[in-house]
Amino acid sequence: MQIQTDMAHLKKISALIERDLKSSTALISLLQQERELMITRQRSALLDVVEQKNQCLSQLDQTRMERHVLLTEMGLDASEAAWKNLVESLTADNIADAWEKLKTTLADCQHANAVNGKMLARSRASMGRLLNLLRGQVEAPELYTAKGDTRGQCDSSTSIQA
Repeated sequence: MQIQTDMAHLKKISALIERDLKSSTALISLLQQERELMITRQRSALLDVVEQKNQCLSQLDQTRMERHVLLTEMGLDASEAAWKNLVESLTADNIADAWEKLKTTLADCQHANAVNGKMLARSRASMGRLLNLLRGQVEAPELYTAKGDTRGQCDSSTSIQA
């Protein structure tokens, strides 16, 4: 599907893609920093990185809104699918190259974010288990019955006594 675009629209499309590329490149760097700070447990520095990540995400959201305005100006549906169809229908090499870089960078961001999310979930679970140990609350181990079912063993309410 070939969509008619004038030079002004091409410039806007290119600028929006370049801004998204800049923001997503900064975001991937921040996600990598975040991973390192989680590993080394540098909580105060982690708060700064989270704030910077939020700024990048705000910039990406702002660009998304500008894309929707541009699509509406062009008489197209203001959706991500319409944007993708528009950009992929363009033949300008600079736009096509930047679009491919952006897609790759965004996929990298999603992967890094998923990894960081798993690290955070494991950290929270470990911290929860440690707190329960300090409180004297230990999860009952799952044991098998004679019928092959599992059930929790609750012989003691505390694991540590003074």
